[in-house]
Amino acid sequence: MSPPLVNLSPALTRFASKKFFRCISSISHFTPAERQLFFEHSTRKARTFPRPIPQKPSGPRFLQPHIHHPESSTWITLEKSSQGGLERNHVLKVISWNLFWSGLDPAAQASAALEHLRTRFGDVPRHLVLMLQEVCLESLRAILENFWVQRNFILSDVRPPDSLYTDMPGESFILKRLEWEAAPYFTLMMVSRDLTTVDCFRVPFGTGMGRDALVVDVPVLTPKKRNQAVESVRLCTTHLESLWEGKALRPGQLASISALIKGTLITKSKPIAGLVGGDMNAIEPSEHEFHKAKDVNLKDVWEDVPAPSVPALKPFQKDLSYGRARGNTWGYQIDGPRGRKRLDKFLYTGSMETVALREPQDVTGKLG
Repeated sequence: MSPPLVNLSPALTRFASKKFFRCISSISHFTPAERQLFFEHSTRKARTFPRPIPQKPSGPRFLQPHIHHPESSTWITLEKSSQGGLERNHVLKVISWNLFWSGLDPAAQASAALEHLRTRFGDVPRHLVLMLQEVCLESLRAILENFWVQRNFILSDVRPPDSLYTDMPGESFILKRLEWEAAPYFTLMMVSRDLTTVDCFRVPFGTGMGRDALVVDVPVLTPKKRNQAVESVRLCTTHLESLWEGKALRPGQLASISALIKGTLITKSKPIAGLVGGDMNAIEPSEHEFHKAKDVNLKDVWEDVPAPSVPALKPFQKDLSYGRARGNTWGYQIDGPRGRKRLDKFLYTGSMETVALREPQDVTGKLG
């Protein structure tokens, strides 16, 4: 149970008020009767123990990646090219970052994240893929206007995705809510220009929160066929259903992703390996076993090497490693120890070996 609002710090109170305002504004188009129905539905849903809901996703929605054109200072559609790709036995660096869309200044936060990545990977990064979640309109503008991004990356999207949910199956009241036709935040993939892309597409989930899988196929080059990339590494980012009630949807969503990155969807190239990174919303300990289910069967990068031992702390002693031994990725954005969990993960399959990216964490612990 969350603590009373009066006990929150001033900064957190402002955040909570802002989030509440966005929630109210999102249903402002409802009539009084519809609003009452919505609140009754939400209350009833919150009291129901989540049960797995099978997924029946619709087909892929193919995207046209964009690249920045310096002469016109605009983002233009990437022309098909046989140049670029990933050679076998080379390292591909993949970063996943949830930008936390409901923060006080999403644009400033996105700019700070990009500057951190620039200092970590250099002015001209190679073999680098950035997976971003909770990108909103303000943070998207900051990304598009960033010189480092303009110079070095291919973007999956340069505007918020169009609605993917107008033809989704099911009669759920939540799926018919108008605000989910265009979710307030979305995922974004950034691929360094030396890699290029073969295919880029979104596959919507059965969801009450506008969630989907964003997929990019990066060509794999072989010495004898450098100009004929018939194989690829399939990269996916996602933001699985949130909150307690979302537990009913997360297993099915992850199973859908597993099928995607294993190459069940026929595209221009054959995926020989697949990786998904993003916010898996693993709220409960049992959810760290979801990837082992028969209909998922993926490997967790965190489990590839033994985890460091959890430090023995005295009462009221601060963990100066900020939960590194537990793999925590969330819960340091606000004051207080509540909610520190390993929500974000990398899962993979196929002809791929993983290497941990060792990077010191922010000494303040304010991650994300």
